[in-house]
Amino acid sequence: MHIPGGGVGGHCLPKDPWLLKYGVTEYGKTPLQLDVIEASRYRNITMPKHMIELFEDCLNHTQLNNPSKVKVAVLGVAFIEDSDDPRNTPTKDLVLILKEKRYDISIHDPFVRQDDFDFSFSSNLEEVLRDSNAIIIITAHQLYKDLDLGYITSLMKSNPILIDGRTTFEPSQILKHGFKYRAIGRGQYQY
Repeated sequence: MHIPGGGVGGHCLPKDPWLLKYGVTEYGKTPLQLDVIEASRYRNITMPKHMIELFEDCLNHTQLNNPSKVKVAVLGVAFIEDSDDPRNTPTKDLVLILKEKRYDISIHDPFVRQDDFDFSFSSNLEEVLRDSNAIIIITAHQLYKDLDLGYITSLMKSNPILIDGRTTFEPSQILKHGFKYRAIGRGQYQY
């Protein structure tokens, strides 16, 4: 459960810490400092922004400087792996930031129904990856863990970037396929 990632979603985790804090503050008999709840929620809601920062850090090591000419493949809409549930998914905030910055975005999820997410996406992974400059994995669907990295690089443009929001791959696997690589939960920058 405590795996570094690009943010949590769902019904419970985004709201339950605030309910706990409210209960302790309003009804508790002993004054407690609940700074850890506020800090953890803040960290969680800023993770999509942090993933964009990792992506743009890699992008700065390329010749690409026009966001509208950079195609980003966002993998995963569901808030949890191998699920069709997009409630409070961090993917929504990630996509909003990418759109605001005017990147060309393609989104993929094999499970979520189109009616359940605010942005259009595809269930055709090859279509989403084709001619992309970067991949951002935000949901650890088994399908993504099983990806053939050699095949992926053959679909993508040269100097591919991979931002791994769920520590889906070992860095050595990614780097040997020529990706510029950053991951949540791996402290060292990888290029």
